[in-house]
Amino acid sequence: MRVQRMFAVLLTTVFLLSSLPVLAASSATSSSSRKPDKQTVSSAKKRATSKSKKGESSSREKNNKKKKTTTSSKKKTARVNINTATAEELTQLTGIGPKTAANIVAYRKKNGRFKKASDLLKVKGIGEQKLNKMKSQLKF
Repeated sequence: MRVQRMFAVLLTTVFLLSSLPVLAASSATSSSSRKPDKQTVSSAKKRATSKSKKGESSSREKNNKKKKTTTSSKKKTARVNINTATAEELTQLTGIGPKTAANIVAYRKKNGRFKKASDLLKVKGIGEQKLNKMKSQLKF
């Protein structure tokens, strides 16, 4: 008899504890005039993202990947003669924008022709990483 009573108390406790989150959630959603707060919305988004299967990307990640490939494909891979190219032609090189192209032209007018790729390191706005990215596109 004592065991049965303890078992009944245990079952009742488990039932009450397991139904607490359900009761809290149902009372929060039952009031239709109440808007969900930012924390509730952001935690729901996190749960939805974390539930996605491994190997699958979210739609936001897929859109970001598409944007990255389209912006990087704008640059042509044709070789450019660094000593005769205009600023506009220099912008076709990977990593070179209008300002850096103008810096290259100004440096070339002041100091003469570039003899090798490493001479471009003297131009403001060009570092080793940028030079390595565009090295294959250069002619002298």
